Formats: sequence, C-alpha cells, structure tokens
Amino acid sequence: MANPSTPASAQRSPVRLDVAALPTLRDCGFTGGRNSFRSFCSTVFAADEPRFLRTDDNDLVVFRHADLRSLGIMPELANVPPAVLFAKVYEQAQAGRPAVGMAVARVISNQVFTANPPIHGPIRRMLLDQIGPRQTAQMEDLARATVQRILEETEGAGEIDLVADVAHRLTARFWAAHLGMTDEEAAATEACVQSMTPLFFVERTLDEFRLVDEAFARYGELVERAALRSLGEGGHPMVEALAAGLSKIDLEDDPAGAGIVPQNVGALLAGNLFDGFHTAAVAAANTVYTLLRHPEALATLRASPHLMERAVFESLRLEPPILYLKRYVSRDLEYDGMLIPEGTLAVMFWAAGNHDPSAFPAPADFDLSRSHQGLSTFGAGPHICPGRFVAVMLARALLETLRDRVEPGLADEPDAWIDNLAMSQLKTLPLRIRSRARE
Repeated sequence: MANPSTPASAQRSPVRLDVAALPTLRDCGFTGGRNSFRSFCSTVFAADEPRFLRTDDNDLVVFRHADLRSLGIMPELANVPPAVLFAKVYEQAQAGRPAVGMAVARVISNQVFTANPPIHGPIRRMLLDQIGPRQTAQMEDLARATVQRILEETEGAGEIDLVADVAHRLTARFWAAHLGMTDEEAAATEACVQSMTPLFFVERTLDEFRLVDEAFARYGELVERAALRSLGEGGHPMVEALAAGLSKIDLEDDPAGAGIVPQNVGALLAGNLFDGFHTAAVAAANTVYTLLRHPEALATLRASPHLMERAVFESLRLEPPILYLKRYVSRDLEYDGMLIPEGTLAVMFWAAGNHDPSAFPAPADFDLSRSHQGLSTFGAGPHICPGRFVAVMLARALLETLRDRVEPGLADEPDAWIDNLAMSQLKTLPLRIRSRARE
C-alpha cells in the first residue's frame, strides 16, 4: 500500500519516455547553423509544448532552460564515453582495420568531455588548476599583448577578416606560447584548426570527414610534439604542472564508461585545448560581431569600460559558439515522472536555454543590465566547460583592444553564418580597423 503522506505523483511509477514518438528538430525548423537556430527558437518557444524533441537518429533533445539546468546536474546524465561516441571507429580499430575518423577519435578521446567518474574528477581538477579564475587573470597580459601584435601586423592592410586574420590567430598564438611552440608550429596549428570546422556539420560527406581526420592527425602531432619537447626543456609551467598531475593518476582505461587516461601530457593538451584553439576563437569573433550590431552598447562600453565583461556574457548569450553537445544516460534516469532509459543519447541544446523567454525575458534583445544567472552558454552542472574563464577573458581582451578602433554598425547578413553546423560560427567578418595614429 502506498504511503498516504506521499504525494500521488510520487506514488506513481515513472512513465518510459518514448523518444521515437517526439517531434524532430527538423519539424521545428532546425537544420543547423545560427540562422536556422534563431528561427527554431522563435518557433519552439511560442508555446509550452512540445517539452522535448528528438533528432532524426532518435536522440533525445533537451532545449528548455529549466530541463537543461535540472538534467544537467544529474549524475545519470554522463559524458558520452569514447567507445560510444566513436563506436564504429573503435570497432574497426579492435578488428585491426584502419578507419576514417581514427585521428579525430584519438584526440577527442583525451578530452575531459568524454570522461566520467572516476577518471573525470582528477582530470578536471588538473585542468582547473591551470585555467581557473585566478590562473586566467594571470594570463591577461599575454592575451592583450597577443592581440596588439596581431593588429600591428595588419596595420595598413585596409579591410581584414576578423575571423581568420585575428580571432583564430589570437587563440593559436595564445596557446602556442603556453606550449612552447615556434611561430611556424603556431601557424600550422592555426591552419589545422580552421580545417576542423566540418567536424561540427550536422550532415557531412565521407570526403569532408576524411579531410577533418587529416587535420586532426596533423594538429595532434603538432601539439603533442611541442608539449613533450617543452616538458623536456623545462620552463613551461602549464605543461610541467599537467604532466606532474597526470603522473599521479593511477586508473584503468574504460573507453565504454569512465573514459581513458591520456598517455602523456601532449595527448592531454591536444584533446583539451582543441576547444581552446577552435571554439574560443569562434566566441571571440561572435562577441565582436554582436557589439558591432549594437552600437548603443558599444558607446556605453566606451563610456563605462567596467561593463566589458558583462557585455561579453550578454554577447555570448545572444550568439553562443556551441549550439548543442551530447550526453549519455549511463543508467535509467527518473525525471519529473518520466523514465529515460539507460543508453539514451541526449542532445543538450544549451544555446536554446539562453533564448528561452521563461529564463531570459525578451531574449533577442541585447541588454547590459540583464542578469546572467543561469546562463547556459558553457553548459551546466559537473560537466560545465572548464575553459570558460579563458574563453571569456580572450573575448574581453580582443573587445577592449578593438572598441575604439572600429566603426559600429553591421547589417544582419544571413549569409555571414555557416549553415549545417552545430555551432553559431561566422564565415567571415570583414572590418576596417583604424590605425593607432588616428586614435
């Protein structure tokens, strides 16, 4: 007999969620990329239903802010382990057959985003010891110097592309300095990273994936070689600290569950700095784009520079670089009267949470006075992005340097954004930057 003091809703057994019966992302207008995402948000938040969606592959899609925040902290909703994320690649590797995607799998399998307990905790703590708030503050001088050097190199060039000429160059040189890379290695890494964007295509051809795999192979080689060389030479604190921390982790690899322990500090850095090289560049470009499209906000920042970090957060709420990431239900998950079965892949549509009017009123408006409590740009819960502090700092350093050297005002160009993508990523951002002599 049920306990009479227990609410009726708690007495009922959870109902298994039939993911295959849900509407699809495509039904609601999402086909990938920023423009599709914006129209999706306008459609899906116009009503309270549906609560969840699915992909064409029957992965569960979580997109409402309250569900993202609540599910994001639940231990049953794990990171997708390497052998699940790259199932075909792992199967072919075990059979001794080379597979397209092997280099991608090799790099990404070293990410903290593919690890779960007991491996996840120590790897995450190691990274945060190097890129947490205090450590990030100590990196600001390097970031500003890097931006300044890049702008000096473009002096007199006329129109430049902020995406390729500045943002990607900034992240490449910033991390290269920490890794002890030569200028040539930094440039080669930058080229590789720009070639990796098709990894995020919603739909891609085998030829596109083959080119991505080649770029990952070269990228992994460059980063690992530089890190191991710097470790041997000494004088590179981040590399040395991570190597020391990694040597203390004595755990067995579990590709289908807990993940893997990187074999060396170079592999650790290649995996976990991929987003630092790529996604942080996208975030920096999106921040500048957003402020240029809101000249009144840019004018406010010129008068009140202490609002700069708030402006970065609001820009990345409006134009978050990552639209969604996948998670994995590691064991049956009971949530709000529903049972989400073990093995379900869940697409956490974090960017949509930032455009949910129940959490952010008038979500399409740029508002410097807005509270960013509950911001979902970087995820939520125990798997929130550990690199978020550096990403925000780099975007702010770029914005601080540019704010008095660019003319505000951009047209909303639909063709400026890459379609068919799990990101909001600009193709180009042409700008004319005033020379320092005119400041």
